[in-house]
Amino acid sequence: MSDSSALATAKMDNIAVASLVLGIASLVIGIVTMPWFPVGLLVSLLLGGAAMALGLFSLRRIRRSGEKLRGMWMAIAGLVLGENAILFLFLLPAAL
Repeated sequence: MSDSSALATAKMDNIAVASLVLGIASLVIGIVTMPWFPVGLLVSLLLGGAAMALGLFSLRRIRRSGEKLRGMWMAIAGLVLGENAILFLFLLPAAL
């Protein structure tokens, strides 16, 4: 089986997509709700933590599947965005 046909038959990992969506949401909600700091912190911490956990789980699942699942870049992006949202919320108020 060639690489192009294996990639065409590989399914997108839905957990990787969820990780990416939660990572983006955690960053956006954290920035938008910055004036209401306690609410923004709590929501972004929960969403960012969920994005990181789902990203790690998805990466492990994709690697173990061989070539049956794809979406590694989405899992990595969700992991990084979730981490950045959490770091942003802790570092920005300290800088102000």
